[in-house]
This record gives sequence, C-alpha cells and structure tokens, in this order.
Amino acid sequence: MLKAGSKDAVSLPLSSVQKDIWLGQIRNLNKPLYNIGMGILIDANIDIRALEIAINKVVKKNDALRLVLNDAGSLATQSVLPATQFSLNCVDYSRQCAEGDDAAVRYVREAFHRPFELYGNLLWDIQLVRAGPARFYLLFCFHHIMTDGFGVILIINDVISEYRRLCEGHDLPVSAENSYLDFVQDDQHYLESRHYQQDIKFWKDRFSVISPSLFPLNKSPSSQRDSDPGQVVWLIERALFTAMQDFSAVRGCSVFHFMLTLLFIYFARLTDQSDIVIGLPVHNRNTAKYRKTAGVFVSTIPLRFRVNLSETFESCMTRVAAELRSCYRHARISHTHINREVGLYRHGREQLFDVSFSLEEFPLEAFSDEKTTRLIPVRNLFSELPLSLVVHDYEHSKEVAFEFNFNADFFDRREVEGMRSSMAVLANAVIN
Repeated sequence: MLKAGSKDAVSLPLSSVQKDIWLGQIRNLNKPLYNIGMGILIDANIDIRALEIAINKVVKKNDALRLVLNDAGSLATQSVLPATQFSLNCVDYSRQCAEGDDAAVRYVREAFHRPFELYGNLLWDIQLVRAGPARFYLLFCFHHIMTDGFGVILIINDVISEYRRLCEGHDLPVSAENSYLDFVQDDQHYLESRHYQQDIKFWKDRFSVISPSLFPLNKSPSSQRDSDPGQVVWLIERALFTAMQDFSAVRGCSVFHFMLTLLFIYFARLTDQSDIVIGLPVHNRNTAKYRKTAGVFVSTIPLRFRVNLSETFESCMTRVAAELRSCYRHARISHTHINREVGLYRHGREQLFDVSFSLEEFPLEAFSDEKTTRLIPVRNLFSELPLSLVVHDYEHSKEVAFEFNFNADFFDRREVEGMRSSMAVLANAVIN
C-alpha cells in the first residue's frame, strides 16, 4: 500500500518513450498490457519490517518510484511527489500446509495481472506472500511507463542490498538521488537536435518502401483473447544454450546475434518472404549515470533484414550483426516517430514489425545466499503484436526459457507449438 505525500509538484511532459506507452495504454484501458516486473522465491526467514524500510529507502532515492501521471486532456503529464510512504502488504498462506505454495503462486500471478489506475496514483506495487515457515514470494510489479526491464532489476537489486545492510546492522543514510527527470529533459533536447534529424533520415531511408506484413490478420477477433492470452515456452537445455554461445563467440558474435539469425531464417522459411522486420528493445542507457537510474529509457527499433536462404548460417549471422551495429547508432528515436515519418499509417499498419524479440540476462542479488533466492518470471501475456518473443537467462544453472507470447487473433496454440518445435530443430541443426 502506498501513501502519497504532498501533491504540490510541478507538472512535466512525458518523455517520447513514455508517450508511446501512454498511447498504447489508453487504447487498452483497464488491461494490464504494460505491467512488468518479477517474482522472487526466497527460502529463508524474512524480517518484514527491515524489508519495508529498505523499500522506502529505495523509493526516496529514485524519483521514478514517485512519479504520478496527470490527466491533462489530450496528452498526460507527470509529476514527482516529494515524498511517499510505502506499507508492505504481507499475505500469509503458510497455514494451508501442502497447498500453501500453490496458493501463494496463484496469488502472485493474479496480483501481477491487476491493472493500475493510470492517473493520480503511484504506478508500482511490491507484495510479500508467505507460503511456508521460511518460504516467501516477493512480487515486484510496475507499470512500464515509469520504468523498463533494466530499471526493474536495478530496483530489485537495490532493495535487496538495502535489506541486507539493515540486517547486518548498517543503517546508512540514503545516497544521492538518481533522477529520471534528467533523462526527460535530455529527451526534449534530443528532439530539437541535429542528432534527431539524422536519426529520422536514417530510418526514412531504411523504410522508403514499407516491408510487407509477416502475419496479416486472417481470423475473426478471438473471443478467448482476453480470458486466455497465449504463451508457449521452449525450455532450452543449458548445454545447447552454451553451445550457441560458443558457436557465436568463435565467429565474433554473441548468442543474441545467433538467436536473431535463427528467427530471420525461420520466418523467411515460414512465410516465404525474404524481407523480414523484427522489433528489438534497446536499453538507451548511454551514460554511467543512466545505467544506475530507474525509469523508462528503452526504445524499440525495427531491424530490417533481407534473408538469403542459400547463404550459410555463419555468413547470415555476420550480416545480422553488422546491420544491428548500424541501427544501434540511431536507436534513441521513439518508434512512433519512425512510424509517422515513414508514413506507416497510410498503409493501414500500426507497426513496422509483427514480431518483437528480447534477450533478458540480468544479475540478481541474493537475500542471504544464492541457494535461497530464485527469480520467478511473471508476464502479463497480453500482446498487441502477433508474436512477442522473450528469452530469459537469469540463472546460469537452470534451463533457459524462450517464451512465445502470441496474439490469439493471429495464431492458435497448435500453430505456435509448431513454431517452437521447428525452431528447436533448426537450432540443433546449426549447432550439430
């Protein structure tokens, strides 16, 4: 539960990235489309009061955690509250014996899917769920308009670090504030800069001709979409994932390049198209300061690639890496600005891509030791795109989860399960 302090705060514009998210949310009111976060399983005793103090310390030094949106008519604005007090909600299922753990997991997933009230409220929540005498689930849930995935991990690790210091008797003063508002100001300067004009020109040249849609809507809107959003998971064995990393490294590439190349080749074969575009989130934290700051910096670039199926996988991967390096130089721009400048809406399209892909591999602090703390990915499963693909590589001792989050207006589960099987066969064929 969050108690806001004084509301005497100055209204500020949204950053261009925040505007993208706000527009997407108002098209999907009362849906948790932009809920992001993480669950943590803790097999250890927790000092609940110390955890609450730790959270409030992190709130005090991160203004992104004190942001509220204001309904200003045609476009929202934002304010930073000077102070707010957080009370940690603790739900106890420990007395339900064998069913306690299942009940706790259900609660975490249901709580994560609750939509936030968009205006006048802090857009995040943290809840502690007790499943046993020394087993807890800690849920971190944020609206994407106030932070991105990188920021989520920064916040989680900061809370854990503050908690551990408190438990060790080191109640240190709150360090200097990390201000997201500095980025909001930088973003306004960027939009008026020569750099922005160069980025516009780059993307207009890249999309002077709009690439065809991979998956045109060919079904009636699904009545099950809201009640049963779709996800299929490919659990990649650690040995195979390590082989992908090794295969890429000796060729001067990364496992991200490997996965991207796999996707480009697979979708070229599936759709019988050579011109493929995949949306890629980019962190856009280009300074040491911003790499320590919670907030939403991420933009999404449309990586366009022409696949030659007679080419070797290695050669294709080298070209993918080169194209990605070229596009990264112009990744600051918001994708809605790209869409507007290339005239996408005249083609009756909302995005330049039908598929997005991200690889998430963030280090996690432990509450006491590594064996007692484990990440539990939570996702809202709602996708405006036909396919949103995410690879989770959080714990190097576990399998790597490759999620196929699909829109039921475009695919049914059996089709996506076929994609998973075909991708696995293709990956093994490349490695072996």
